[in-house]
Amino acid sequence: MEKGYTLVEVLVVVVILVIAGVAVFAYGGVGCSWDKDPIQGTVMTTGSRMKYKHSKRGFGGEHEKYAVALINVTGEIPEGHYSEPMLINCDSTQCATLLPNMRVQFQCYNQWHACGPNELECRFDKVLGMTEPAK
Repeated sequence: MEKGYTLVEVLVVVVILVIAGVAVFAYGGVGCSWDKDPIQGTVMTTGSRMKYKHSKRGFGGEHEKYAVALINVTGEIPEGHYSEPMLINCDSTQCATLLPNMRVQFQCYNQWHACGPNELECRFDKVLGMTEPAK
């Protein structure tokens, strides 16, 4: 005689899977707030690194990511990110052309990591002008 699963057993399994999924996402991965906030600042320095991009199909690839150090920062800065200089991650190719003393604007969101410091992920928005170098 075969025994089927009862509704209670199925619901218990579903609840466990949902809780496990939320726990993995919240504590074991990367998350972000999707609201992009404008942040303006003066470029101090830029740097880049290659980052491997994973793919479900196995093709993957590489793309360059830029680190931009900003000073004189204004805008809606997420809590815990303000410092001088403020480092942001930029994955726009326009960041390769940034020069020191450029006043720029980015659209940023807070990307949090369960086992590390939060980061600002940004897209280049526009150049606002040049500032005079400090003497």
